[in-house]
Amino acid sequence: MTQLAEEKGVHVENFARLEKETAGEVLPWLNERRKSAMARFELVGFPLPNDEAWRQTRIDPIIKTRFALAGADERGLAEAVHSEFTFGRDAISEIVFVNGRLNAQLSKLGKLPRGIYVGSLAK
Repeated sequence: MTQLAEEKGVHVENFARLEKETAGEVLPWLNERRKSAMARFELVGFPLPNDEAWRQTRIDPIIKTRFALAGADERGLAEAVHSEFTFGRDAISEIVFVNGRLNAQLSKLGKLPRGIYVGSLAK
């Protein structure tokens, strides 16, 4: 398999968009790690079949999938479908993520064990 520039280009473009959309929301140390990881990915790309650590893993589905960033739930669809997927009143705790973001209004944190915090990394 030959590593084509456009195969990793989508992921690089998505990262650039994510950076722009989350500017100021991400802790500096986390942002630096993300940038470092993407720089490494731009340099080496996806693993090849002859890479020993990856030789038993089929990565074609990942490479061929055109991922796109999920947007915010601007139309409030999460609330409409939440009842379909919730554990209901029996759940002591339930953490709801919508498009990769914690939705505190739909989550039910209940009594969390000591030392457990659920929230934004930025906060």
